[in-house]
Amino acid sequence: MRNILAGAFGALFLALAAPLAAQDYVVTASPLAEPGPGRMVPADTVVSLAAGQVLELIGPAGPARIEGPYEGAIGAALGGGAQVAAASPLADLVRRRERMTALGASRSGDAETATETQLQLLADGAWCVPGPKPTLFLAAAKADRVVALIGEGGARAEIFWPAGESTAAWPDDAPFTAGARYRIAMNDVEMPGELALKPVPAGAAPAETLPALLEAGCLAQAEAAVAALAKGG
Repeated sequence: MRNILAGAFGALFLALAAPLAAQDYVVTASPLAEPGPGRMVPADTVVSLAAGQVLELIGPAGPARIEGPYEGAIGAALGGGAQVAAASPLADLVRRRERMTALGASRSGDAETATETQLQLLADGAWCVPGPKPTLFLAAAKADRVVALIGEGGARAEIFWPAGESTAAWPDDAPFTAGARYRIAMNDVEMPGELALKPVPAGAAPAETLPALLEAGCLAQAEAAVAALAKGG
């Protein structure tokens, strides 16, 4: 068991130690073919907007827009620098993307369990509700595991996690409501951090919910919103 935990923490450490890419803005609406909606771009990206055209983005300071006529770098138009602030929600989203890649998260071909909508139990600290329950992700291990979500009152919802599997369903006996908080244990060893269920408005378009998801720290869902924007959702 110690080898399994050591491997998981080792992979997580390497992922967190990876350098932050310069991805300063997410495009939420665009009249241009490039960059289109869902693209994460650095501040030095040059755009050319004709009169009446509007480019909408989310950056370190939140939603922003550039109105044409304009030709130049996105950052210059918005008064931003060339590198995203290290503590911004958008920087956290970039780190999550890099971390999931390093942990070997992969698409299953099923939109319900695509990487963007998987909650990484050892690193994602928040999930926003209401909405579908997340698919839970852990890097696959060589031995069976028992993972427990421990509520504030000490109630345990246990998940049997077979060897070789990287995903599992949210357990039916763990309340899925805003305000719930869970500690996570693996084979009776409690892991650092916790998982908080946070409220966000439901039913809005991805471009409208993305700022709230980022602010709440619901990074898996923010990643899903970015993917939906890229697909024209």
